[in-house]
Amino acid sequence: MDREVSFMKRHFACILLLLGSLVPAISAQQGACSPTDVAVGVTDARGEAFRGLSSADFVTHASKGQIAISSLDFDNGPRRIALVVDQYKKLPSNAHQAEQELVKTLLEAARSQDSFALVVARGPARVIKFGEDRAGIVDTVKENGRQKGKGLGVLDAVMEAINLFGEHRSGDAIVVIAADLGGNHHAKPKTVAEALAEHGIRMFGLALGPVSRGNITKSAQGLTAWGLATVTPGIGTINYSRGDEDFLPLSTNSGAAVLPVINSDDRLTYDMSNPKLQQRVRQSARMVSSMIDSLYRMQLQRSETTRQEDWKLDVTDRIHKIAPRVLVLYPHQLGPC
Repeated sequence: MDREVSFMKRHFACILLLLGSLVPAISAQQGACSPTDVAVGVTDARGEAFRGLSSADFVTHASKGQIAISSLDFDNGPRRIALVVDQYKKLPSNAHQAEQELVKTLLEAARSQDSFALVVARGPARVIKFGEDRAGIVDTVKENGRQKGKGLGVLDAVMEAINLFGEHRSGDAIVVIAADLGGNHHAKPKTVAEALAEHGIRMFGLALGPVSRGNITKSAQGLTAWGLATVTPGIGTINYSRGDEDFLPLSTNSGAAVLPVINSDDRLTYDMSNPKLQQRVRQSARMVSSMIDSLYRMQLQRSETTRQEDWKLDVTDRIHKIAPRVLVLYPHQLGPC
């Protein structure tokens, strides 16, 4: 009887030992998410691409869980860029003129392999799909304010633009040229944010009015695009106390930036007949074009405990010493594991 009890104890101990050896393997298998691909832009203060970086030049942080960079490649491939242009007839005439100059400069700055689409907001319903003649985009924008029509709100137009992309491709981007994101019939900021994240599209902005940063979440705070805007000569000043509350968080959370173009400060006069203002408008468009071109494809490995909206990415102190005004654009929301 004692032998039998002793045998059972040893047998039970072996089973516990075997189960104990399996637990770490099971935990490791269940504790890691599938690799996550994100688009990361790294530019200098002029918006020019900062090339030649490796995964060792970045640092990641998550307040809960673990996150690490498993691979990094610079993507110089073709871009698909959808323009959402606000043609609200009540926009000031300088805004309509600035829109034409911005669109023209964006098309001129693009590479031959890039393709463009257009969705008109708050004006006559006009959509130009990818692959159609670029000249049609310029002609359509020249019609600003000349025709009646309520059309799509700005966020409604962004959702329409998202549908034009179809299957995701690296570097997909939307550029919203608008005074604000209003006039919508269906789309809400949360819906747009989810759609941008799902399709991996970055939403850049060229603002024709003041933009507020009052409702930015903690994870989106920091200099990001605003640091770029305030340190670059000729871009203009920012009015933080009023203006559209959703423009900046939607853009930064998608991994992009908003640049103020005109009408951001009531104390200034914006006259598009002024050659200096024309130059600043063109500079803004060229900066956004450079930021769209500047793209690293980064693959992340994270644990299941990492929160979807709680991670930070930056370059190392060594890179900051080389380029103190380097700007890192990355999606602040990683999505489900």
